[in-house]
Amino acid sequence: TVQSMSVQKRLSFRYNRWTLVQVGILALCVVLVGAEAVVLGFQWNKPCDAPLKGFVLFLIVLGVAASITIVVSLIVVPPLARETETRSNKVLVRVFLQIMLGYAVATTFWFLLGAAWVFSTDTCHKTAPHLYRLSLALVCAWLAAAVLGFVACMVAIALSLRTIKREAEF
Repeated sequence: TVQSMSVQKRLSFRYNRWTLVQVGILALCVVLVGAEAVVLGFQWNKPCDAPLKGFVLFLIVLGVAASITIVVSLIVVPPLARETETRSNKVLVRVFLQIMLGYAVATTFWFLLGAAWVFSTDTCHKTAPHLYRLSLALVCAWLAAAVLGFVACMVAIALSLRTIKREAEF
């Protein structure tokens, strides 16, 4: 029918847009994991009073896990997008959402811990400068992303409230 074709086109457009986001995130993960691995490899034997090696190593593990999840979702989701909603599709979506929530919680905790280590170290900036700069850059980038995410949420809430207010006035 015409209505179902329209729904399929909208879903296809949303899926294609989401696929571009996923591929972009995957590319970012691959670049970050590669850069982190190179710096960690060159700085591994350098002494450091804070556990920055463990901080970067765990970020590499998180990046690899996130990349695998994205690749799996790119392979699994297209067939699901063509099917009608079934109970197994809903379960699979919930599983992916739970995995992403787990990544978000682990990453947030790890970056807060890493920020404490980076800002409390006394010798790493002298003895392992590249490791220190990488850790500092990652912490600063995460803080900037967190602030931008918070601002985006506040803007979205403000726009939603504005829309609700306008609709209530009519």
